[in-house]
Amino acid sequence: MNMIVFLSTLFLLLLNFATAQNQEWTIITSARDTLRSCTIGRVNGDTVNVVSGNAVVILPVDSLRMMERKQGTHFWRGAGIGALTGGMIGTVVGAETYKEPTGPFAFDFRVLAAIGGGVVGVTAGFAVGGIIGAFSGGDETYDFSRETPDEKVRILRDIRRNN
Repeated sequence: MNMIVFLSTLFLLLLNFATAQNQEWTIITSARDTLRSCTIGRVNGDTVNVVSGNAVVILPVDSLRMMERKQGTHFWRGAGIGALTGGMIGTVVGAETYKEPTGPFAFDFRVLAAIGGGVVGVTAGFAVGGIIGAFSGGDETYDFSRETPDEKVRILRDIRRNN
């Protein structure tokens, strides 16, 4: 039981770390100015605070043309989450399905059964999670060129809420 609690706590901590997202955006304004490695700050009515390096730039929402965040695939995130999940499940299944041997030379190897189940679970979880992660994710792009200012504000607030 203690092992299950420990593994569950470890899994949740590592899952939180694995799902952290890249917060840096590239912003292109209607004047074709490009701001790189920016984070989105507060949205105040018709302006947005953009943090670029140590500077805070206040942009009119109406001047935003495009925002893009590079994320790439999520292969490693999926593989990591799959390996953790598979390892936990494999360890528990290996330990719980172990049959105690009988006879004069019987040795109890429950720990080895748990380790073996964990190894099989990690391997299978890594493969399945990696495949799922490779097909998910990708870059996030918002084209504001045809959006109204109110719609731009709504999208910016959604972006801030989801990050």
